[in-house]
Amino acid sequence: MALPNDRNQFQKRGGQGKPKPQSKGPEPVKVEEVPENYVEQAENVMYDLRNRRSITTTKIRNLFSLVVDICSEEELRTESTLQDKSVARLKRMHVRVIYESGRDSGTKEFVEKTKLLEYLKWIGNDRKRLIRFTRYMEALVAFHRYFGGKET
Repeated sequence: MALPNDRNQFQKRGGQGKPKPQSKGPEPVKVEEVPENYVEQAENVMYDLRNRRSITTTKIRNLFSLVVDICSEEELRTESTLQDKSVARLKRMHVRVIYESGRDSGTKEFVEKTKLLEYLKWIGNDRKRLIRFTRYMEALVAFHRYFGGKET
Protein backbone atom coordinates (compact mmCIF):
# COMPACT_ATOMS: atom_id res chain seq x y z
CA MET A 1 0.00 0.00 0.00
CA ALA A 2 1.45 3.35 -1.01
CA LEU A 3 1.43 6.07 1.57
CA PRO A 4 0.53 9.56 0.46
CA ASN A 5 3.40 12.00 0.27
CA ASP A 6 3.19 15.68 1.21
CA ARG A 7 0.77 16.43 -1.61
CA ASN A 8 -2.95 16.34 -0.98
CA GLN A 9 -4.72 13.34 -2.52
CA PHE A 10 -7.14 15.68 -4.30
CA GLN A 11 -4.20 17.45 -5.98
CA LYS A 12 -2.82 14.13 -7.16
CA ARG A 13 -6.05 13.35 -8.95
CA GLY A 14 -6.02 16.65 -10.77
CA GLY A 15 -8.89 18.09 -8.79
CA GLN A 16 -11.07 15.05 -9.17
CA GLY A 17 -13.01 14.27 -6.08
CA LYS A 18 -13.92 17.81 -5.28
CA PRO A 19 -17.31 17.89 -3.68
CA LYS A 20 -20.04 18.67 -6.17
CA PRO A 21 -22.02 21.79 -5.46
CA GLN A 22 -25.34 20.79 -3.99
CA SER A 23 -28.44 21.83 -5.83
CA LYS A 24 -30.71 24.21 -4.02
CA GLY A 25 -33.67 22.55 -2.45
CA PRO A 26 -37.20 23.88 -2.66
CA GLU A 27 -37.92 27.30 -1.26
CA PRO A 28 -39.97 27.55 1.95
CA VAL A 29 -43.69 27.66 1.28
CA LYS A 30 -45.09 31.16 1.50
CA VAL A 31 -48.61 31.92 2.65
CA GLU A 32 -50.94 32.84 -0.18
CA GLU A 33 -54.65 33.65 -0.06
CA VAL A 34 -57.17 31.55 -1.96
CA PRO A 35 -58.52 34.09 -4.45
CA GLU A 36 -62.16 35.18 -4.37
CA ASN A 37 -62.45 33.90 -7.94
CA TYR A 38 -61.23 30.43 -6.93
CA VAL A 39 -63.53 28.71 -9.44
CA GLU A 40 -61.89 30.51 -12.36
CA GLN A 41 -58.49 29.86 -10.81
CA ALA A 42 -59.25 26.14 -10.58
CA GLU A 43 -60.52 26.08 -14.16
CA ASN A 44 -57.40 27.80 -15.50
CA VAL A 45 -55.00 25.57 -13.58
CA MET A 46 -56.74 22.35 -14.55
CA TYR A 47 -57.00 23.52 -18.17
CA ASP A 48 -53.22 24.06 -18.19
CA LEU A 49 -52.63 20.61 -16.67
CA ARG A 50 -55.14 18.77 -18.90
CA ASN A 51 -52.60 17.40 -21.41
CA ARG A 52 -49.94 16.49 -18.88
CA ARG A 53 -52.03 13.83 -17.16
CA SER A 54 -49.84 14.41 -14.16
CA ILE A 55 -52.29 13.31 -11.48
CA THR A 56 -55.15 10.86 -11.31
CA THR A 57 -58.70 11.64 -10.28
CA THR A 58 -58.27 9.16 -7.44
CA LYS A 59 -55.23 10.99 -6.08
CA ILE A 60 -57.01 14.37 -6.22
CA ARG A 61 -60.08 12.91 -4.55
CA ASN A 62 -57.92 11.37 -1.80
CA LEU A 63 -56.39 14.78 -1.08
CA PHE A 64 -59.82 16.39 -1.25
CA SER A 65 -61.27 13.86 1.21
CA LEU A 66 -58.69 14.93 3.81
CA VAL A 67 -60.04 18.48 3.88
CA VAL A 68 -63.72 17.76 3.26
CA ASP A 69 -63.98 15.72 6.47
CA ILE A 70 -62.60 18.63 8.48
CA CYS A 71 -64.83 21.13 6.70
CA SER A 72 -67.96 19.03 7.26
CA GLU A 73 -67.48 19.28 11.02
CA GLU A 74 -66.60 22.96 10.96
CA GLU A 75 -69.51 24.03 8.74
CA LEU A 76 -71.93 23.05 11.49
CA ARG A 77 -70.27 25.43 13.93
CA THR A 78 -70.75 29.19 14.17
CA GLU A 79 -67.44 30.20 15.77
CA SER A 80 -65.02 32.06 13.54
CA THR A 81 -62.03 29.97 14.60
CA LEU A 82 -61.40 26.30 14.03
CA GLN A 83 -61.35 23.71 16.77
CA ASP A 84 -57.88 22.67 17.90
CA LYS A 85 -58.41 19.17 16.53
CA SER A 86 -59.28 20.63 13.11
CA VAL A 87 -56.11 22.74 13.09
CA ALA A 88 -54.11 19.61 13.97
CA ARG A 89 -55.78 17.68 11.15
CA LEU A 90 -54.95 20.47 8.69
CA LYS A 91 -51.31 20.26 9.76
CA ARG A 92 -51.36 16.52 9.14
CA MET A 93 -52.91 17.20 5.73
CA HIS A 94 -50.08 19.64 4.98
CA VAL A 95 -47.55 16.91 5.79
CA ARG A 96 -49.46 14.37 3.69
CA VAL A 97 -49.51 16.70 0.67
CA ILE A 98 -45.75 17.20 1.01
CA TYR A 99 -45.22 13.44 1.28
CA GLU A 100 -47.37 12.67 -1.76
CA SER A 101 -45.53 15.38 -3.72
CA GLY A 102 -42.21 13.78 -2.86
CA ARG A 103 -43.39 10.34 -3.97
CA ASP A 104 -44.63 11.33 -7.39
CA SER A 105 -43.51 14.07 -9.78
CA GLY A 106 -47.00 14.37 -11.26
CA THR A 107 -48.49 15.05 -7.85
CA LYS A 108 -45.71 17.52 -7.14
CA GLU A 109 -46.50 19.41 -10.34
CA PHE A 110 -50.19 19.45 -9.43
CA VAL A 111 -49.50 20.73 -5.90
CA GLU A 112 -47.18 23.45 -7.19
CA LYS A 113 -49.51 24.64 -9.97
CA THR A 114 -52.58 24.65 -7.73
CA LYS A 115 -50.69 26.27 -4.83
CA LEU A 116 -52.17 23.80 -2.35
CA LEU A 117 -49.41 24.23 0.21
CA GLU A 118 -49.53 28.03 0.07
CA TYR A 119 -53.30 27.99 0.45
CA LEU A 120 -53.20 25.43 3.27
CA LYS A 121 -50.87 27.69 5.24
CA TRP A 122 -53.22 30.61 4.64
CA ILE A 123 -56.10 28.86 6.44
CA GLY A 124 -54.43 29.10 9.85
CA ASN A 125 -57.30 28.63 12.30
CA ASP A 126 -59.91 30.62 10.36
CA ARG A 127 -63.16 28.77 9.66
CA LYS A 128 -64.19 30.85 6.62
CA ARG A 129 -60.78 30.36 5.04
CA LEU A 130 -61.11 26.60 5.49
CA ILE A 131 -64.48 26.66 3.76
CA ARG A 132 -63.12 28.67 0.82
CA PHE A 133 -60.13 26.32 0.49
CA THR A 134 -62.45 23.31 0.51
CA ARG A 135 -64.59 24.86 -2.24
CA TYR A 136 -61.42 25.48 -4.26
CA MET A 137 -60.38 21.83 -3.87
CA GLU A 138 -63.88 20.78 -4.93
CA ALA A 139 -63.54 22.93 -8.06
CA LEU A 140 -60.17 21.32 -8.85
CA VAL A 141 -61.73 17.85 -8.68
CA ALA A 142 -64.62 18.95 -10.89
CA PHE A 143 -62.47 20.60 -13.55
CA HIS A 144 -60.01 17.71 -13.58
CA ARG A 145 -62.89 15.40 -14.40
CA TYR A 146 -64.42 17.87 -16.89
CA PHE A 147 -61.17 18.17 -18.82
CA GLY A 148 -60.88 14.39 -19.05
CA GLY A 149 -58.63 13.63 -16.11
CA LYS A 150 -57.43 10.06 -15.96
CA GLU A 151 -58.67 7.49 -13.50
CA THR A 152 -56.54 5.47 -11.06
